[in-house]
Amino acid sequence: MTKAIYWAILIFTLTSFGAHKARADKTIVGRLNKGFKEVLGKCPERLWPDLNYKDVQFAVALPKEKRAWLWNGKGDLKSFKKMNFDEVMAKASRNRFSVISINNRPTMFLDLEDLKSAKEAFELIVHEAFHAFHQPRFTIPNASGRRGIPFPLSEKLPYFARMMLRTLTLGLMHPELREQKLGEAAFWVKEIESYDPTELTRQRRFEISEGTATYVQAVSGILFDYGCKVSEHIVRQQLIERTRSDAEGVQGAAAEYSLGLYRVGAAALTYLRVTDTKNWERLVENGITPLEVLLRDKKPIASENDPAMLAHFKIDAEIGNQRVAVELSPLLDALNSKDALRLSVPSNWGREFSTGGLYISGLAPNSIAALFLTQSFKNNESVLEVNGVTGFLMPETPCGGTQTVFVMGKDPSFEGSFDQPIVFSAPPLATGKFKIEKLTDSAGLDWICAR
Repeated sequence: MTKAIYWAILIFTLTSFGAHKARADKTIVGRLNKGFKEVLGKCPERLWPDLNYKDVQFAVALPKEKRAWLWNGKGDLKSFKKMNFDEVMAKASRNRFSVISINNRPTMFLDLEDLKSAKEAFELIVHEAFHAFHQPRFTIPNASGRRGIPFPLSEKLPYFARMMLRTLTLGLMHPELREQKLGEAAFWVKEIESYDPTELTRQRRFEISEGTATYVQAVSGILFDYGCKVSEHIVRQQLIERTRSDAEGVQGAAAEYSLGLYRVGAAALTYLRVTDTKNWERLVENGITPLEVLLRDKKPIASENDPAMLAHFKIDAEIGNQRVAVELSPLLDALNSKDALRLSVPSNWGREFSTGGLYISGLAPNSIAALFLTQSFKNNESVLEVNGVTGFLMPETPCGGTQTVFVMGKDPSFEGSFDQPIVFSAPPLATGKFKIEKLTDSAGLDWICAR
């Protein structure tokens, strides 16, 4: 079973140097503390203007060693101390990373298990903290847009993402080509818009939200390695190298599409920093995407196509769509069928999850399909454990609020409190115990609401 796609993409985008196992304070935790003090304590503005984590705490844990630590507990950007492991993990609720409260102060938590180096951990916690504590001031277009891979996935979308990243990378590496490559980047924007205007609108959200967080993550790793006194020239060189590394190799169609949502925005932001564009951070904060800032007044210049790459994505997308269709197509049909039940569980009961991928489909326009979801849902005495069951994340259902919905065959035995295995296939892949409420919506569809 793969990790949650979101987690997988974050780890994939990290570049780790001199990685070593997390064994004791003097390795990952000690170096992480130095990163906090040096980068966040002395020069956070080099990551992003006005970035200030004085009021934010950071908690980390090594579950196998049953130890946890808290940084900035005194609000001085210096303090670092051991914490009660059980207390921290109870607040984290088994999530890999999350915002929790310790001593009535907002705290960014990260589980260090399976991370290979302090730099990797530092970059990840900075990425997530930027989402949680700095991006709320941003104006993010289409902020309610859905995260996921379109189903079926066309070869065009990963192809456009790859060609855009390649074009920006070549411009960064060769200053004499920068104006030419900006025109070619404008060409690829037009190609996306002509192919699917709604996709371009959806991508604008991630270009800002994930692009800026990935860019800040990259800068944090450079400062972690070199310290706050490193010259701007070296920072720019390292950002260009990071972009070049991201552009190396070609992934499968689904991975290339997903990674593009992070990397293209980060590459455009690197371009803006390297070319001394004025006031670009404020423009991005106000909802103008990095590419929009970068390509203002640039006329499209036709870029050379890559038929071999397009053919690669076409074959891979077809294989991927067939694999996904076997699982997802019957469930999409059943989701709107009167011959099925919909078991609906509040999504905020959920803990850390793994999945075979997140997908969006026009057949379920208000949901995200999580293939082969493995997740624990818990609220006081109510609990549901699913293991490899496809679910739908839906912002609105008759059960109220954002729900995770599982499609089931009709079963007349649902009465009162449910405490038998929920059989999705043989053998049973889920068990639960919780009170239920039966509802029928305006379309005549039956719902079982977990309470």
